[in-house]
Amino acid sequence: MNKWIKILSGVVFLQLGLIALVYFFTPNMGEYTSGKKLLSFKPESIVKVSILSHGGGYLEVVKGALGWSMPKDFDAPVSNVRMEEFLNKLTSVTQTWPAASTLEAADGLKTSLDKAERVITLNDGKNDVKLILGDSPGIKKRYARVDGDSTTYPIEFELSETSVNPKDWIDWETFSVNAQDVAQIQYKDITVKKEGDVFTIPNLADDEEVNQLVLDSFVKSLLHVNMEDLLANTDKPSYAWDNPYVSWKVTLTSGDVIDFTISPIQPENAHVLKISKFPGKFIRVSPQTADKLKTYNLENLVQKKVPPADAPVLP
Repeated sequence: MNKWIKILSGVVFLQLGLIALVYFFTPNMGEYTSGKKLLSFKPESIVKVSILSHGGGYLEVVKGALGWSMPKDFDAPVSNVRMEEFLNKLTSVTQTWPAASTLEAADGLKTSLDKAERVITLNDGKNDVKLILGDSPGIKKRYARVDGDSTTYPIEFELSETSVNPKDWIDWETFSVNAQDVAQIQYKDITVKKEGDVFTIPNLADDEEVNQLVLDSFVKSLLHVNMEDLLANTDKPSYAWDNPYVSWKVTLTSGDVIDFTISPIQPENAHVLKISKFPGKFIRVSPQTADKLKTYNLENLVQKKVPPADAPVLP
């Protein structure tokens, strides 16, 4: 009998020990609510986003009357669609089972401010909320903590979505021209006009016609220039505008004219593009892009007409 009492007593003590371990080492669930949003902001209320990386990189995006831009990076435009998607994803993150409930544990998971991989600050015009992203518990996941709350949660989020490189956020399409809005393009001595939805070259010889595939590619390269980076907002003597490398004019159906000019950056192995629609903006393009745009000529864009199969053969 005494033997069984000792065994049962041991089991009871073991259970009490397990309960104590669970109590002291399991995150406090008092503040945890399944499905509760991690952030209290609504995406449409946010007017400023800043991202600080562990390596010291910093990015700031601000919402103005015309949309989102980066004031610390030459007021570069940011896609409104991208910002909407980013903020919707960020503000829809919900609480999961906590990974830690203390600031000491947050330090080990890199969700403390001084060890974070990213600190994302959201501002609604009045208040700041900081979302701290730390280590990765698995594929496409990050530990996350809201500053002011000691609880760390694993969430589905990737650091690649929080780049601090301005080039990853610039909306390059802002500097492009929609083909639907184009009436005419003047490039060197070549005039390209749009008839209906088709671009063509008028006044060709009777035995000539446009090579439509080449012409369409040519038009696209002029309306959507391949851009590398946005340079400082200040014009420089090294931008040799007096001797441009290549230039062209785009006339819109509204009658407005947009001038495109590419010049070499001396003595760098690079070129700079300026667009009359965006005064003060200077855009770096590669030598390969500049060379391709310069090499077009009429011979590239037209071809001899192929006689119909039933045409008579002259002796």
